[in-house]
Amino acid sequence: MTVVFADTFYYLALANPRDAAHPAARQFSATFRGTVVTTWAVLLELGDALCQVPNRAKALEWLDLIRGDPSVELVPLGEELLTEGVELYRARPDKDWSLTDC
Repeated sequence: MTVVFADTFYYLALANPRDAAHPAARQFSATFRGTVVTTWAVLLELGDALCQVPNRAKALEWLDLIRGDPSVELVPLGEELLTEGVELYRARPDKDWSLTDC
């Protein structure tokens, strides 16, 4: 089975029809058959990005949709995972990765 990691960029592209990456994200979402791995940190970022009052309902819809999707493996954000993320972030100064994605 194929496994992919979904970051905040992907979910924001899906949620926003005006996003330049929206068509590609929708195409991927419609055709991918496998497991999508994401983290609670990504969901926090998604909620933060859509926190303004006009977007709040959309944020909650997406958070509920992702959390309820049986093809999504939602990785909890514990101290161990955060520590590993900080170490990856430290080890790769050549990358423009966010700490959330690490």
